[in-house]
Amino acid sequence: MDMNEKQINEVLDSPEKALKLNEEKLDAVTQAAIGLYGTTANPALVEKLLLLYRHYVTRIHPAQRFRNYQTAVDLVLAGKSGVHALMPFICCDPARMVASTAALDYVVLAPANDENATTGALELLDLYDRGSLANGLAVLGGMVMTGDRRILTLLESHCRALSCDEVEILIKCRGSLLTLAVIEFYLEWLEVLDCREECDIFADDPCRCLRDPERGRHRGHGLLPGPNLWYSAEPLPAYCGKQDGGGGALPDLQSAG
Repeated sequence: MDMNEKQINEVLDSPEKALKLNEEKLDAVTQAAIGLYGTTANPALVEKLLLLYRHYVTRIHPAQRFRNYQTAVDLVLAGKSGVHALMPFICCDPARMVASTAALDYVVLAPANDENATTGALELLDLYDRGSLANGLAVLGGMVMTGDRRILTLLESHCRALSCDEVEILIKCRGSLLTLAVIEFYLEWLEVLDCREECDIFADDPCRCLRDPERGRHRGHGLLPGPNLWYSAEPLPAYCGKQDGGGGALPDLQSAG
């Protein structure tokens, strides 16, 4: 369903029109609106687009939303859209797979320079601190899986401030590739959790969850899953060579229930 800018703006300017669209048309107009914002970066579209996307997630299945996300990020990689086009998925999508993957891609693809290589991560942390994310824990999890030591340093205080229930949610963000930086980050975090009486789920030797994924998975608390739980896909080529100290290519995330 091809839509021109006028047709997209008609829906954005009159939210009640979105309520009357069937699922197919709602899906098409939302994807078109994200594309319009990605190519124009028009700030006047932001609030209207976020309002549309919040309605969109109540009617469109997460699997379809993730397919649309993949289309959006492909346009970013092709240079046909700005990375800001990923923001609706980051801010408004409650699905772990969508929000975490979008967050990971955003912090990798956001414009940066040698003086401020963590621009994207800082932006998302600000949104997290302000409570502006539909699934803030998934966004944190996506950023952890970048494996970039600079980003992990920024995340340390946020992650260690989480409750045990919140930790359980965040660690379900998993990638197809693990870097040494992520493993070290989790090991150090486990040691901190092991010292907290209320977090008795890690009361045993914290490293055993890493050495024995089967044991951790059977208890429901395995931080690092076995290979059969990992979603494998071609990494984003734009990430290769950009990472500092983490090693490896960009991991794709999955939602593990």
